[in-house]
Amino acid sequence: MVWIFAGMIDPQTVSPRDYYRSLYEDWKASGVSVGVFCRQASVKYATFRYWSKKFAREGHNVPGFTELRINGAEPAPVAVLNFPNGASISFARLPDSGWLRELIG
Repeated sequence: MVWIFAGMIDPQTVSPRDYYRSLYEDWKASGVSVGVFCRQASVKYATFRYWSKKFAREGHNVPGFTELRINGAEPAPVAVLNFPNGASISFARLPDSGWLRELIG
């Protein structure tokens, strides 16, 4: 089976991080092994593994934080703050605007 990577971008026009992020997303969608993907995409296996491990770690919880669940029905959040790295904070009530400004500032 040969995959054509629609998300392939020119590595000369973007940062290495963006280039390997695009490759990483293509690899996840492809369903093939890393070795097969690297051969088909003509990228170095070790370099791709470095970046794929980095992106996989970004998808996990930040050390020192844990998810907190309250027993019973969870109220719908009144506000959700989404960060570019995919993390989010949901608020059951609106936070103090000064605190929020410091958090995202």
